[in-house]
Amino acid sequence: MPDRIDISVMNDAAGINNRTLLQLVSDNAETEFGRKHSFSEIKSPDDYRRLVPINDYSAFEEYIDRMKKGEKNLLVSDKYDLLLFGCTSGTSGNGGKRIPVTREHLQRFIKRFDAYADEVYHSAGGKRVHEQIFRTHPGDNDDKLLISELIYKYKVEWNILDPDEYVGGSKILFDKHAGDGFFAKAYTMLAEENVTVIQAIYQYDHLRFFTYLEKNIDVVLDAIINKKIPDEIDLSEEVKNALLSLPVSEKRINDIIREKEKGFDGIALRLWPNLKLLSGIMNYNHESEDNLLMRYARGVPRYSGFYSSTECYIAEGVEENGFDHVMIPGIQFLEFIPCDSESEDETCLPEEVEIGRIYEPVISTFSGLYRYRIGDAVKITGRIGKSPVFIILGRRSLEISIAGEKTSISQLEDAAALFRKKGVDFSLFCFGPGVDNMYAGYRMAISCSKEGVDEKKLSEILDNCLKKVNTTYKSIREMNFLDPPDVYCVDPAEYFSFLQENNILKGNVKPAHISVQGFEKWR
Repeated sequence: MPDRIDISVMNDAAGINNRTLLQLVSDNAETEFGRKHSFSEIKSPDDYRRLVPINDYSAFEEYIDRMKKGEKNLLVSDKYDLLLFGCTSGTSGNGGKRIPVTREHLQRFIKRFDAYADEVYHSAGGKRVHEQIFRTHPGDNDDKLLISELIYKYKVEWNILDPDEYVGGSKILFDKHAGDGFFAKAYTMLAEENVTVIQAIYQYDHLRFFTYLEKNIDVVLDAIINKKIPDEIDLSEEVKNALLSLPVSEKRINDIIREKEKGFDGIALRLWPNLKLLSGIMNYNHESEDNLLMRYARGVPRYSGFYSSTECYIAEGVEENGFDHVMIPGIQFLEFIPCDSESEDETCLPEEVEIGRIYEPVISTFSGLYRYRIGDAVKITGRIGKSPVFIILGRRSLEISIAGEKTSISQLEDAAALFRKKGVDFSLFCFGPGVDNMYAGYRMAISCSKEGVDEKKLSEILDNCLKKVNTTYKSIREMNFLDPPDVYCVDPAEYFSFLQENNILKGNVKPAHISVQGFEKWR
């Protein structure tokens, strides 16, 4: 466990959580929402749970629309200083939502966001890289940004982060036209040998980056050698000029050529021998992606720096190379709905959760979301002090249901594991519904070579796997209300391009094992 996770704070997690609630309702008692829900009468978590119902986004949407028009004192007190409205990534399939972000809310977690990466970097020195280009500039009054973009913008504005620690500085860390961001990051990383920390939002992004690098290293290297970026690369002139100004020695170029000719197994430490950390959210259900990443980054520690969303910041990784996260108290008030309970109106406090059970977190934040369901499922694995430790299982409600079969994401992942054992070896996969004039069944894209593969036979195997994990699917298939599933083998070098063509990868997104809208481009 990182030293900066204070055990005394963890021991008082229950008390801090409760005091956070009392401050939240006291500060906002005179808001329209606070008066409606009798915040002035709340003296305990039991009072709060009695007076305020569990909510989803629809309960706040009208308030947020009015806030966007300039009305004040609706969800939060004016003293909290509304900065802007952040966008969610729309993972639930309902499209992105607009979430108010106050200064009070942001200040409660911004210093902790990826703080372990900061700690490792300041110990190691050298340079670091973030695999995203953030679509803003510090000082700009931007809207429609993801929370990660807002955080790095304000980290720089509030002097928490020096952008010159990153290769290329602000000019390559921030740009309103992100364009071919992986090309820009591949260029910066090849140019700099002494990279010690590589950051991303998800560990999955590291896999996407190294897959891109393996496919495009000759193009990037040619641009470095000739000091000319190809016309087809979509980057702003400012970013192109910043890339071309990076000094690259002849020795560095020769080292890159020598190492790439050896292949890409273990390429990370061969190109960047001082690399100390890959930082990004690690999800328990994406072990196959993590294993594939290790082909490139064997021997490099990975750390899940945070578990957060636009709405909140909940937890941090417990240790390197692990999936466990520990709740950080005091950033918001936190409750948990037991996923195996018949009632979704009853919640447990952090000190009441049981090891081994699965829960959905419910948050109350300093940006005006009260008893708000974030839709994730987490499994409690232990405690540090009185703060729960858990693994992230993914979206609780994400599912495919064409004819009422309601196959959940966890069932689809179980089916994929069975399919891998019985069908063909593959690393990455994504399910989607196939619903058009001629077809009503499941589709599954897998990352593997088509050579020698009988996709029709794979369809039969997958069908049996889906029947085993979901008996309702089995019944509906036997009634011929669903067609057999369709399996499509996508060349591993083209897999991420295939997802992008189908609008499944858009900017900084979560790893995709399910596409609720299906595949627009198939075959």
